[in-house]
Amino acid sequence: MGLIVIKPGWQTLIMDLGREDARPWGVPKSGALDPHQYQWANILVGETAERIGRTPVLEIRSGNVILEFDEDHLFVMTGSPGEYELDGKRINTYSPSLAKKGQRLHIRNLYRNGTIYLAVNGNWELPSYWGSYSSDILSPLPGLGGRALLQHDRISISSSSITFDYFKRLTPNHMKREPEQFDPVFRIIGGPELNLSEERLKKILEDSDFTILRNSNRMGYRLQSSISKKIRLPEIISSIVTPGMIQWTPGNQPILLLPNCQTTGGYPRVAKVIEADLWKLAYTGPGDSIRFLWSTPDEARYLMEYQQGQFEIAWRNISSS
Repeated sequence: MGLIVIKPGWQTLIMDLGREDARPWGVPKSGALDPHQYQWANILVGETAERIGRTPVLEIRSGNVILEFDEDHLFVMTGSPGEYELDGKRINTYSPSLAKKGQRLHIRNLYRNGTIYLAVNGNWELPSYWGSYSSDILSPLPGLGGRALLQHDRISISSSSITFDYFKRLTPNHMKREPEQFDPVFRIIGGPELNLSEERLKKILEDSDFTILRNSNRMGYRLQSSISKKIRLPEIISSIVTPGMIQWTPGNQPILLLPNCQTTGGYPRVAKVIEADLWKLAYTGPGDSIRFLWSTPDEARYLMEYQQGQFEIAWRNISSS
């Protein structure tokens, strides 16, 4: 019971909120690029608060994905808009759908460098590693813990009771990821080595455009800058790094770290994307141009608390409907 992979697409991964407690042991966090869309997908198919952070979903970052249901299941997709069909019939994101046994979900394409989260009602029967189901294609974890989905893979999901109340759940507009609302500007605060750099680096980070290179991966986005003069920073010993941190390399090509980043690194850490803007990493990719805008620790805390508060209000409203 569950899903059969007919076409896996470029990179379809099992995801939850990741393995935060494993970082002290040198194991990357991994986890969904857009945590709120991951959680919202699970909410729409009836997951409880106790399970919401550890229930697997599929994180899909390309089109040409075909999945077959081998049992009746309630499912929903959140995140990027695109062309999605169930046995040839168009379906929308943020709207729970009922798939009958044998029906196929066809994800034809996603908008730009986007991401969608596919949640399926029921118990996903998968092994976890370090307390998480998240795939980490850059670590030597066994099975689906260490790779993307392949053709003919089967994911066992035990069916759960489905009520029509799920189909009444509506998503407020502010919870949806709409292309016209997306602004590829990431607010940042200073990193530990910023003060060791040349004074002009702070201005350069805010005034320059950076293009995401094609040799990027889930460890980090490699960025091409238009900076002509070499920025020199002192060498540092390998130090703790976290998702969202910006490391400055000798070639003026900074690296913006993603959830699968290493736990330590030797490049100077000049800045960090604030927590409230990390979700934007799910809707950017190779070829995209991004910018940075300086923030403050106080603003970063306020924005994160406000964002989380809005999410919790929407959660309570939909749970009580």
